[in-house]
Amino acid sequence: MKILIGEDCPPTASVDSACLTNGDGALLAMTKRAAFGIKAKLIFAFTAVSLLTALIALFAIEQNIDGAETAALIEAEHMAMSLAYTGIDDVIIKNPQFLTNYVKGLQTIKRDLTIVDTNRIRVADTDPADMEKVYAHDTKNEVAHTLQDGIPRHFTEVSSLFPLGTKQIVVPMRRDGSGANSPIIGAVILEYGPIHAELMAVAKSKSRLIMLAARASCRHRSSFWLSHCNSIDQAFVGAHSCGD
Repeated sequence: MKILIGEDCPPTASVDSACLTNGDGALLAMTKRAAFGIKAKLIFAFTAVSLLTALIALFAIEQNIDGAETAALIEAEHMAMSLAYTGIDDVIIKNPQFLTNYVKGLQTIKRDLTIVDTNRIRVADTDPADMEKVYAHDTKNEVAHTLQDGIPRHFTEVSSLFPLGTKQIVVPMRRDGSGANSPIIGAVILEYGPIHAELMAVAKSKSRLIMLAARASCRHRSSFWLSHCNSIDQAFVGAHSCGD
């Protein structure tokens, strides 16, 4: 339908046109502006809420991944500390053969495990070919630092056995296994890459669910916004037109 305003209206308007007075035309313009303002506010609100949803989802994913990283480190440290306690005082000096058998018996955990003395010489290793060699796969001397201060550290080992790298944690081995202040006589180096991979797989699965939920929420709000915009348009159609 063609809309004619004020002086443009012929004496008799056709049935295919609507005639508005100057006053009605001004009112129609005001109505259109009001409708546009409402739609603009809806767009702004939809955008703001969608951005907030995205930020919350990203924060949740980041916390989820960080939590998995922390859990892997804690689990690896606890396991390594447990392995460092053999129940034999000064075991590296008094009974090195026991450590060899000890590590061999722990192959069921399917982790790379190395025990070194204070000079970083391997006294027990899941890879017998590396026995009595200096451990030198800690690029920032993490093993040497732990031997000095007793603080557990983690690093990535890149070697012929792990050309793509694997995560390792090093903890001190003390003369008296149950004494926190006992002198350090060596260190346990334990691979925790598999633990890390398992926990990260769970974390990534949860992250995908978070993303799907955020996407579904945005789609629902989008449909809600579009339906309300259409309702606003329909409410103002022909509201101020006049007939023949």
